[in-house]
Amino acid sequence: MATAASLDFATRTGASQHVILSSYSDANAVSGDHPNWQAYLIRLTYFAWLWTQSTHWRATCRYDTDGVVLTDYMRTSLADCNILTLPTGVDGACYLFEFINIRGHECVNCTVPLWNIKGTYPLHTDTSFHRCEFNGTEGVIDFEDNFGFYRAINPSHRCSSGPSSTTQFWLGGK
Repeated sequence: MATAASLDFATRTGASQHVILSSYSDANAVSGDHPNWQAYLIRLTYFAWLWTQSTHWRATCRYDTDGVVLTDYMRTSLADCNILTLPTGVDGACYLFEFINIRGHECVNCTVPLWNIKGTYPLHTDTSFHRCEFNGTEGVIDFEDNFGFYRAINPSHRCSSGPSSTTQFWLGGK
């Protein structure tokens, strides 16, 4: 996937707690012209252009140190789950993903629950609930959050395995 980062933050900075993005349209760039691994969000105008050139989005963990690893990774098309226009009241709705792997549990072409509540928490999935086709409940901790919101952290998930772990959201083509 040819990609460019849209959102990135490190677990140690707590950015997932203070940069609450439920809708990209209400976001200001965080370090917008200066990419870094602690807290980065490109400017909306750049993001909007990139979105017009893209067909897919994905979330990765620790890309800054590990590159693309398919453990703790998810990918979907913008046609199936448009990250830019996702409603800000999503509370566990099922969306089709081409691939998801959380802590070694994976699913291909299956539905995954997403949460995205404006002013409360940003886009993420919660593996403690098995409400769609993907089932990541084995080895889960209570209310475990993955890919973007880390109130309940599982150290077995690469995005939250340590204080310098990072999470990235990417736009691009398959």
